[in-house]
Amino acid sequence: MDKILQQELTEILKKLDTITDNYGKKLLDIFCNDFLWSPKKKHLTKDDLELFKIYIQDELWLTLDQKDTKKYSLQNIPEYLLMNSTPPVGSIYTIKWLSKSIWDTQLFNDVNITINYNDKIALIWSNGTGKTTLFRLFAGMDDVDQWEILKCKWLKIWYLSQDFYRRDELLSLREEMESTFPEITKDIKRLDEIGDLMATAWDEIYDLIYEQSDVLERLSMNDGYKKYEMQCEILKYFWFSDHHLDMNINQLSWWEKTKIQIAKFVLQWVDVLLLDEPTNHLDIEWIVFLENFLKKWKKWIVCITHDKTFINSVFQNIRELADGKITSYHGDYDDYMEEKITNMELHEKKYEEQTEYIKKQKEFINKNKARKSKVGAVKTRIKRLEKLERIFKPTDEKKVKNIKIDSKENIPQNVINFSHVDVGYEGMKLFSIRDDLSVYKHDKIWIIGKNGVGKTTLLKSIIGELPPLHWTIDVHGKVKIWYYSQIAEELNFDNDILSELSWINDMNDGQIRNMLASLLIFGDKVYQKISTLSWWERSKVALAKMIMQNPHVLIMDEPTNHLDISSKEAMSNMIIDFSWVALIVSHDRDLLENVSNKIWLIKDKQLRVFNNVDTAFQKI
Repeated sequence: MDKILQQELTEILKKLDTITDNYGKKLLDIFCNDFLWSPKKKHLTKDDLELFKIYIQDELWLTLDQKDTKKYSLQNIPEYLLMNSTPPVGSIYTIKWLSKSIWDTQLFNDVNITINYNDKIALIWSNGTGKTTLFRLFAGMDDVDQWEILKCKWLKIWYLSQDFYRRDELLSLREEMESTFPEITKDIKRLDEIGDLMATAWDEIYDLIYEQSDVLERLSMNDGYKKYEMQCEILKYFWFSDHHLDMNINQLSWWEKTKIQIAKFVLQWVDVLLLDEPTNHLDIEWIVFLENFLKKWKKWIVCITHDKTFINSVFQNIRELADGKITSYHGDYDDYMEEKITNMELHEKKYEEQTEYIKKQKEFINKNKARKSKVGAVKTRIKRLEKLERIFKPTDEKKVKNIKIDSKENIPQNVINFSHVDVGYEGMKLFSIRDDLSVYKHDKIWIIGKNGVGKTTLLKSIIGELPPLHWTIDVHGKVKIWYYSQIAEELNFDNDILSELSWINDMNDGQIRNMLASLLIFGDKVYQKISTLSWWERSKVALAKMIMQNPHVLIMDEPTNHLDISSKEAMSNMIIDFSWVALIVSHDRDLLENVSNKIWLIKDKQLRVFNNVDTAFQKI
């Protein structure tokens, strides 16, 4: 072999090792097997090396000259995995006359839904109206009372739910990823077994050779080697490293599990992607990544989300469920709201016009029904009224009412002081606050940073649950702090709702019921155990408990997770109207861009302060 070419091959393998965690030699072996080529042959040519480079970049989607050696960008994901090769047709999935009831509650009544070619649909419904139920119906996981389905035979649906991995939590990440193509994984492992057996089982050597040949042929026909390697390699596009592969699924966070689901459907041939609240457990950086991915993904998406910024970024088709019926809107969230308001005003106008028309017709009928000369005219008008398609009075949407925290007493100017503080756990420093830092009354502070950097730990250090590792955090003794956690840990799950709130500020049952009614918790629901409530219902109970405490300082950890748009808007208005201090950890851009006057960014183990949202975003 030419020494110059050998040196160039060695350099290529070194670069591959750098960007694939010492995987270069294995990739070379796969290439040699696929192309029946050996680098040890003396006739290696420049064309051979060029073929190997093309294989690396076009087949494995790796960039040899990339500077960031551990993070593969979205741009490196192969284009064909993102494209739709199915023939363009008008409708790919149609549901007619869908009816579904749960106990005495009717969720859908003769609903019709159509997904057309290239649709990206956002579902805008209140909590409890049946969004997740509809997704389970789409995915074939639930029964219905009545429906007719018309869909393309080739259609493959992937459902990214909020409760994945509950049954598979003992799997390692490697096992989970290798289940993406189970037959290919089985064949690869069988090849290893055959190789071991060939060294000892001489009496079965011919059978093993034949079996090996069959397995190799299957792998070759199904592009097996590349698919097998990419089952785990795809994770590097999503910023997982090799040490994650042997971790159990239950050791991973929710946002990591979300990324794993995305990585798996990227590898497979999926036509329709069902996303159920995908941004709930992602940090801002990953929400932006998901937005960019979904814009790049040229297939069909149906998404349940209450994130208005996310909708505006990705979707141009919105479906709203109200009173058991689905209404379609074209455009993003802002377009939807504008069209909805226009439709409501038009509906109101038509209802008033028809009401006035019916009134005049009845007045004419009553006035002239006894007159013989008017018999024909009266009968005509009676028939017109009988045939008239009535416009029903517009119903007011059930929305969470604007709520206020009544903290009338004044508080000191300087509320919380930090001085050269280290935040973390014993033996693990997460980040430092290098300089003196103060929180003043009227401050509304948005705390942002990647998941895992220590945002929740900071909140718990402020309330005294986790003391700082170094120096102190000084909270003024005259202020009352209330901590609102993302998992409602301030609630006693053994209590019913009314019992949980009955001891606060000597409020009677009627006052508590009025407070809960403003949050759309009515009737016998107040006697339901908190442990049996949905996450969004628990969030509302935790919110009610916080409001009734009348605190001076709100410490809030992901307060809008699991809330619908109406509830989020009510919370946003509450914080805007709140007179005193709020420190909020959140990835909800809709909420924080409206309420915050300062941003604390935790990055590279330091806390930095910004007075402008856009500037802080540029530094994430």
